[in-house]
Amino acid sequence: MVALRLVLIIALLTLVGLARGQSDSCRFGHTFTEDTLYSLHPQQLVHDLSLARPLQLRATRVIRQNIFANPRNRLYRKLNQWHTPTRVSTILSALPFQKGDSVNASVLAEAERLLRSRPYFYDARILIKTVCATTVDIDIVVREVWTLTPALSASREGGESDYQIGLADSNWRGTGRDVSFILEHHTEHTEFGIRFKDHDRPEQWLRSFTTEVSGNAHHYALALKKPFLTTNTAEARGFKIASTKERTRLYNRGREVAQFDTTTRMANLFLAHAGQDKHRINRFYFGLYYGAENLDEVRSGNALVFETQDRTFLYPYFAWESLSNNFVKLEHLQHLGRDEDISTGWNSVLRLGYSSRSIASSETSLHLEALLGRNWLVNDRHLFKAEVSSKGYYTLPGFKPKNRVTSMHTAYLHSLSSQSKIFTSFDFGHGKNLDHASFLEIGGERGMKGYANHFQTGTRMFRFLMEYRYETQVRPLNLFALGYAAFYEAGRAWFDNTPELWRRQDQADVLSNIGLGIRLHSLRTGSNRTIHIDLAKPLTGLGQQAGYEVSVTVRSGI
Repeated sequence: MVALRLVLIIALLTLVGLARGQSDSCRFGHTFTEDTLYSLHPQQLVHDLSLARPLQLRATRVIRQNIFANPRNRLYRKLNQWHTPTRVSTILSALPFQKGDSVNASVLAEAERLLRSRPYFYDARILIKTVCATTVDIDIVVREVWTLTPALSASREGGESDYQIGLADSNWRGTGRDVSFILEHHTEHTEFGIRFKDHDRPEQWLRSFTTEVSGNAHHYALALKKPFLTTNTAEARGFKIASTKERTRLYNRGREVAQFDTTTRMANLFLAHAGQDKHRINRFYFGLYYGAENLDEVRSGNALVFETQDRTFLYPYFAWESLSNNFVKLEHLQHLGRDEDISTGWNSVLRLGYSSRSIASSETSLHLEALLGRNWLVNDRHLFKAEVSSKGYYTLPGFKPKNRVTSMHTAYLHSLSSQSKIFTSFDFGHGKNLDHASFLEIGGERGMKGYANHFQTGTRMFRFLMEYRYETQVRPLNLFALGYAAFYEAGRAWFDNTPELWRRQDQADVLSNIGLGIRLHSLRTGSNRTIHIDLAKPLTGLGQQAGYEVSVTVRSGI
């Protein structure tokens, strides 16, 4: 009996010693309580994702914050109750790892960026909860937004009015799928559309389709792909088919001077492979592209303005992407009150294809698309961006360019303080042998807010913008972040050889305007929505344009 008691005591002491040893080998990460994780804004959850070495993921806890944290307003409490939260399985399936995988600091940081990019989250944080000798536990904190929204909007920009009526949900029943039913009225047409899209998930085929019908016009698209979701994704593949018929109009000084119908069909099939090192990701695509386009002759009254010919291309192509794997997190860059992930480093794209008249193509051509760009960040106060691109095709022999557009974009953001910034940008475009469906335009929604949409048209264009931005601490109804803007714009679009249709009015004017604006960034719905209310006064090139232009639009940033 005594011997049995002694054995039990020794066994108990051994278990206690093992438990103590295991406990001593573990350390806690963050110090936030569970209640705090549910109530604090993700931006207040200061965290450190550094790990000395890769560890096995042992456990993951998901914290889904309500749209309104600790609401006192009865309506806000009801909205929390009516909202369908994102399913835990949806959140976990969006991560580039799962339980039992080896993770390190860079993998956790990338997972946080992926969650933050989802339209159904306002923000996201991944916190290290416990670190042991060989394992790690993490907490995932996401701030939900209201995703089922009526698409009720009206805008007047550049002297023309548009409206939209419908219903959209970017997180259908918490599954992360985007479903919408939209009726839109534009200057050119009115259309009804049904759209469905899966959001990116590792190792899953993603589906999307769009159908939009308006009178004699339509747009149908279907895509199925397995994309590059993370920097570690090694392979991608997919295909897309689409058919579009639309009526396009040509404008002079914002007034319609001609119209024509365009019918296009396309199909794209691709396979891709990726490799990476510490700072760069290289992706290689091999694909087959088919495109057919029918452009009607353009007439103004009985006069023939442009002759056209149908185009058909079928060609294999090769593409190379080289992307920077360096990211920084900035606040209030394009969305008030929200963190954004900015790539710093060089990014480049090159795509080459060859079509032969002997193989189902209307012309023997070399198809070329190239892009080179970079963001520079200095002292967290100066952000500079530069990008050049070119896209078009070249007929062979002779290497004559057709429908080639070369463009340049530069932007500079100077943070004067946490609330005020100065933003400047310059855009330039040069077209060569463009068809009438590819002309460059400025005015209204294409820049130059003081002028009508399509105010100037041409094969070349430039636009300069300088804007002062100020974010207030005012939060109307706790639903929006309020900001103000004052801006100056100058620009011009023109032809190398002005067609007769545009010679009736002088196109030589350099346009300029000044204006004031209000920015309302939604804090409780899709995080990429910002309401722009602008009042602009044209300074030059008035012609038929006089007075002030008021625009109310919803855009993806400030």
